Amino acid sequence: MNNKNHHEEILKLEGELLTKAKCFQDFSASLEKEAGKKLDEINLLKRRTKLEHDKLMILLYEKYPEKLSPSDHVHFLEDDQGNLTVVKCHNQHPGDNMNLPGLLRDMFEGE
Repeated sequence: MNNKNHHEEILKLEGELLTKAKCFQDFSASLEKEAGKKLDEINLLKRRTKLEHDKLMILLYEKYPEKLSPSDHVHFLEDDQGNLTVVKCHNQHPGDNMNLPGLLRDMFEGE
């Protein structure tokens, strides 16, 4: 291979590498953009979940004032049938669980 052919081959390979690098850069930017969108969706779902949790707590405080107070720390457990158990923690009555069948399903059915 003479110098001219060798130089042309090098230029051709450099062009292919630059094209592949540009494609990779575009693909990487696309993935980064998509990841940003997914992160925004996750953050929105977190905010909505927090809002639904707060709405549910307000409804529960109003409906069961004798069992729950705003100072109670609670967790919600829902089974496959939509039955909700509110588990209270760190309060005056530890382990005092409330079984509220279908409460989540009934409360948010209209939304």
